[in-house]
Amino acid sequence: RSNFVRGLGLVRVPRLGKAIKARAPTLLAAISEVANTASVMRDVLRFAVPQYCTPTRAERQAICTTCHTSDATVGLARWLRCGVDPNTVDVDGDTLSWNKGAPLLFIAARQGHSDLIDALLWSGADVDQAKANGCTPLFIAAQNGHLSVVTKLIAAGALVDKAKTDTGCTPLYIAAQNGHLTVVTKLIAAGADVDKARTDSGWTPLLIAM
Repeated sequence: RSNFVRGLGLVRVPRLGKAIKARAPTLLAAISEVANTASVMRDVLRFAVPQYCTPTRAERQAICTTCHTSDATVGLARWLRCGVDPNTVDVDGDTLSWNKGAPLLFIAARQGHSDLIDALLWSGADVDQAKANGCTPLFIAAQNGHLSVVTKLIAAGALVDKAKTDTGCTPLYIAAQNGHLTVVTKLIAAGADVDKARTDSGWTPLLIAM
């Protein structure tokens, strides 16, 4: 109980007597480590619970940066094992201004990080979780021509015609606009509506590709 209280930084734990030192040096060392780390018990409690934990802003920034900078899954896996929600959002756009409001899956898809996509989907990430403007992970992957990511997202059940809410622009439209032929082919094979036009202009994927 004393270690728990000291670990939370609430009160001072009395120093251990010589008798205890002689009988239990290992216990003494363990208690000393806990007593001298103000946040250790708080961290243990946060990361030991089975449900998702709520990361601090600094932790959230580190998590999002992990998905932005590298396709290595080691760092992300560590956070997920600690109970971090796979649908964590880059609230403030710390990784990139355009990523403001973007979930981890979106960030990884934008960068073409296929292995991270697998890890996030396996952990239960929402394949269609979008930014406020309706831009989904599939949309951003199609925009950047990341065929392997597009393939994984479609296999995971991503809605191929889910469009941006502000313009009605679909993944197929944006892929056609950027000349990503293999992505266009994949989306059409997955049942994308080839005639679905933008709501703000009426332009179709065929028109923008001409």
